[in-house]
Amino acid sequence: MSASYPLSRCSLKGNDWRGLLVNKMKNNFMYDDEDNVVVYVDGACRGNGQSWNKRKAGIGVWFGWQHSMNASEALPGRQTNIRAEIWAAKRSVEIAEYNGIYNLRIFTDCRFVIDAINCYIYDWRRNGWWTKNNYPVISRDELEALDEAINSMDVVEWSHVYGHSGNKGNEQAHRLATLAATRKKST
Repeated sequence: MSASYPLSRCSLKGNDWRGLLVNKMKNNFMYDDEDNVVVYVDGACRGNGQSWNKRKAGIGVWFGWQHSMNASEALPGRQTNIRAEIWAAKRSVEIAEYNGIYNLRIFTDCRFVIDAINCYIYDWRRNGWWTKNNYPVISRDELEALDEAINSMDVVEWSHVYGHSGNKGNEQAHRLATLAATRKKST
C-alpha cells in the first residue's frame, strides 16, 4: 500500500548516488529490483494558505542526474500543494509513456497521493466522488487524470519517501518543483 518497498542503496562513481533507493543503473535509468524505472516526484506551492492570486505552484519530476526526461513545470490552474503533488505524479507517468516506459516506480513524499490512488479512489468512484463524511472529493479532476494516465501503463508501483530527510531523489524533485514555482508569474 503506502509502505516503502525495500530497495538496496546504490553508489556509483561520477555522480553522488548515495541516498537513492535504487537497485541498478541501466541505459541511463535507475531501476528497482523488479525492473521498474525509478522516478521521484514532488510538488511545491509558494504562498500555500494565502489568497489565490499570491500562490505559485510547480512540479518536479526527476529521473536522474541531468536526465533529459526531468521536468520542472509551473502548475496550471488552481495553485495548491496537493494539486501540484498529484500533477507531478501524473506528469511522470505521461513522460514515461511518451518515452516508451511502461513499468514505473514512483517515489513521492506525499502519502495522500499514494493512498488516494491505492485505496480511496475505489470508494470515491462508488460514492459518486463523495468522501465517507459526505464532502465532495477535492482535486477530483486531477485524481481522475492521474488514474487515467496510470491505466495506460503496465506497472506503476508507489513508494513513500520522507521529505527533507536527505534522500537525493526527493531533494532533486523538490528542487525542480521549487524552481518552477519560483519562475511562475502570479496570475
